[in-house]
Amino acid sequence: MTVAGVVALAGNRMHAQRGGWIGPASRATSILLFYAIAFSAVAPLQHILFDQWMDQILIFLDQYLLGMEASLLLEHWIHPVLTEWMMFSYVAYVPLLPLTAIVCYRLAGEKSLNSYLLNLSLAYILCYIGFILFPVATQMHFIRELYSTPLDGWAFSWFAEWMRTNLHPPGEALPSPHCAAATVMLVMFYRYGRVYFYWILPIILTLYVSTVYGRYHYSWDAVAGIVVAIAVLRTSPLIVNQVNKIFADSTNAMKPPIQP
Repeated sequence: MTVAGVVALAGNRMHAQRGGWIGPASRATSILLFYAIAFSAVAPLQHILFDQWMDQILIFLDQYLLGMEASLLLEHWIHPVLTEWMMFSYVAYVPLLPLTAIVCYRLAGEKSLNSYLLNLSLAYILCYIGFILFPVATQMHFIRELYSTPLDGWAFSWFAEWMRTNLHPPGEALPSPHCAAATVMLVMFYRYGRVYFYWILPIILTLYVSTVYGRYHYSWDAVAGIVVAIAVLRTSPLIVNQVNKIFADSTNAMKPPIQP
């Protein structure tokens, strides 16, 4: 959290002195660092309500609808080239987070940047609450022994596996923060950076599939992440309006009465 604060202060100072994209990018990075730290902090809280993982419920739903769990079904299509593309899309999520902030600010100004950061923050918060309400270990911690085909690839596949090993403890899966944040980013590009939207679209669509293909999430995690993002995007303007109304009412209440 200290690192996030230092980055935010430095970014705001540079923005005040020079303007440009450095300040907004630093501010966005500080917020992203905060939620990355919060992601780790939520892990020990996943069993405060339920002492068992609930993976079997999601596996049952997949089996009922598809005949088997979705990532096992996708195992029939595993190929090194496809795996590399999937893993590229999965890890592209990381640079896309600050890149979206820069694009929003450069093409549509401060208001669009604030909209992006607000929607992203709300989506993350709801995902973290979901980790506690419905703890899911994910496939590689729950049904790892059922896989017969390794996810072989090259550089991006290696980095994605490094992320799994070092950044993904058991759980923290439903809703998928990857899919929630990706949906928010996609909508922001559509609203404020349409010139880049069609370049980003295939990466985001692949990212959705990659979370299941790469055995990071169940299909229901991905669906829940997308639903969370849509709900946030629909309701955040109402939240902003209500907050602004509360502040306006408070300000008016503090003003001295007009003397006759």
